This record gives sequence, C-alpha cells and structure tokens, in this order.
Amino acid sequence: DFVQGAATGIHLPPEVLLRLFELIDTAGRGSISEEEWTAAFEITSRAVQKTAAVAVNSGEPPTAPEGVPLDVLRRVAIELVPHNVFRAVWDSEGTLSRKHVSLWAPDQLVSGILRVTAIRFSLGHYANQGFSDARGGAAGGVGRRLILQVRDKRAFSSSSSDRYLQMVADHYCPCPTKFRQVWSQRRGKPLFVWKPVPPNDAFVAIGMVGTETPE
Repeated sequence: DFVQGAATGIHLPPEVLLRLFELIDTAGRGSISEEEWTAAFEITSRAVQKTAAVAVNSGEPPTAPEGVPLDVLRRVAIELVPHNVFRAVWDSEGTLSRKHVSLWAPDQLVSGILRVTAIRFSLGHYANQGFSDARGGAAGGVGRRLILQVRDKRAFSSSSSDRYLQMVADHYCPCPTKFRQVWSQRRGKPLFVWKPVPPNDAFVAIGMVGTETPE
C-alpha cells in the first residue's frame, strides 16, 4: 500500500516501494508481519548491494542505493518543486523570426547554508515567449517552472548526510551518457537542440537542452 508507505515516513518512488515490499514479504502472503518487518532492517549491506546490481543490469527500476542506510532513505524526499533562478542560454534576436523566443537554464541548484539540504536537477532548458527572464511563468512564459529535487527532510543531520544525499541523487537521477542532436538552425544566432540519452533502459530522459555551438 503506497499510501501506507508514505504515512510511515517511507517516501520512495512506487517501483522502489514495491521491490522493498517483495523483499520484506518473505512468506509471499501479500502482507508483512511484525517479525518480517523487524528482520528486514537487519539485512546485510552485501545483500542490498547484490539486489541493486541485479536490478541495474537487467534494466529494471533501481533499488536502494549502495551504501546508503535505510534510515537515511526514509528521510529523503524526491519531489517536483517551483524554481525561479535561471540563466540565459539563447534568444532569437537577429534570426528574422516572426516571434521572439528565448531559452533559459535553471541555476543555483544546490540549497543549504551549513550543509547541503537539497539538490535540484535540470529537466532540460525552458523556452520563453520574448526575451524576459523565464522565472515566474507570467503571461510571457509557458506556465510555472517545476524542477526535480532530492531533499533531506531532517533540519539537523550529521555531516555525512551531504554525501548520502548526493549518493541518492546519483542513483535515482544519473547524468545522461551523451546527447543526441535533434534539431538546429544557423540563421543569425545558431541554435542546436539536443536530447539526452539515459545510461540504460531503467531510466527515461526528460526534456531537451539548447546550445549555440554544435559541440
């Protein structure tokens, strides 16, 4: 029951919760006893690592990140949040286009003062009608800008939590292995549009990015 999972503080993607449930339900009854729940969290790190390796190599959804304690995973949230800091990438000035358009990349993706409490991921570049800033999603834009965030819900944690947060981010949201060009225009200011390629079939790339050069 994914709702019950959230209620107990386990905020993980549904496919990860399903795999976790299957591991804990050793009797295959479709329910988890108190004994199974207690025993599950005494599982060795070697067993967790083996399960994760099998999932990644088979193209199935990844399981828990290697080396991250389950109590740390329970306080990590992966969520879509509004973002309002962007940097300009390209605009159509000088291209003789009938309408003005600009491209913006999200900026300032790491949050925290004394330690890192949240890491945000670009879901691609954002197109904006006109040359004004992309933030806010006003009348000239395309609606509210959302971005993917991995956040430690605990306000005060040890310094090692920074490292664990990065490990969770790298595990569930790995960087693309390469980018494939899907469109270009060379009139006035050149623009090249690229589609990211995920590391394997367990992941799906979202969004596209633009550059002013073909590299």
